[in-house]
Amino acid sequence: MKKNFFILVLILSFFVSCGDGDSGNTGDTGDSGNTGNTGDTGADEQMDDADSAEEACMNMSIIEPNPDYESYFALNVIAEINPFGIGDKMKDAEYKKFNIFILGQQYTDLEDSFIYASLSESGESVFISAFGDKGDNETEYNTAIAATIPIDFLKKMKNDGKNSIDAGPFVNLFKITEHPDNIVKSCMTGISDVSPEGSELLGKGKMELCLEDNNEFAAGEFIKLGFNVKMIASEQEVADKMGTGDPEELCNCFNTETEEEVDCP
Repeated sequence: MKKNFFILVLILSFFVSCGDGDSGNTGDTGDSGNTGNTGDTGADEQMDDADSAEEACMNMSIIEPNPDYESYFALNVIAEINPFGIGDKMKDAEYKKFNIFILGQQYTDLEDSFIYASLSESGESVFISAFGDKGDNETEYNTAIAATIPIDFLKKMKNDGKNSIDAGPFVNLFKITEHPDNIVKSCMTGISDVSPEGSELLGKGKMELCLEDNNEFAAGEFIKLGFNVKMIASEQEVADKMGTGDPEELCNCFNTETEEEVDCP
């Protein structure tokens, strides 16, 4: 399958699920179990000084497993921010390192994958996407990750000179499968555990940001960051968090030629 099919479908399915600019605080955001010690997620209390911007760029320890997280997704990435909607012309990340474990999911290997950073359609968020675990017949990705980070929050970190926060981007986990007649099916299989309503960055976890080389977090600039977030992998709990209550409603299908949502086969 052509990679731009996956790029298109992941972007479409993410924004159908969450809406452009929505950090994912949908449905019930109550206690979802053992969340570990994630601290106060208020905007100012979240932020802690790193020793230096260089340390925030190079310290890879953030992706080490957190024993308080039953399922997690962690990433270090250096990537040029692509404009929205340029398909297979998007530039891949220059550096990537993953650590992912989803309880009950057999395949979560992203090392042989491609990853992109791009602007959302409104230009209000940086959208990070990764695709891995290609099926034997190369018609599916078992692990497709979509993360969104509000640019206003990134600018606040830069203006305040803060390199790290006790929170992380909201992350969606999908399985994407190609069907005949240009139909691609996308099913949400996991989401970030979320922080209390009112937080500016809703994923429970930690994030480090390199502040150099970014002025506006605009297309053409490089984003350098690492994060480690707690994930929810129960289909029923994901459906409840997303406000549907029905796991079957976590799937969407799209025609890759018309870019329109269609009924699933």
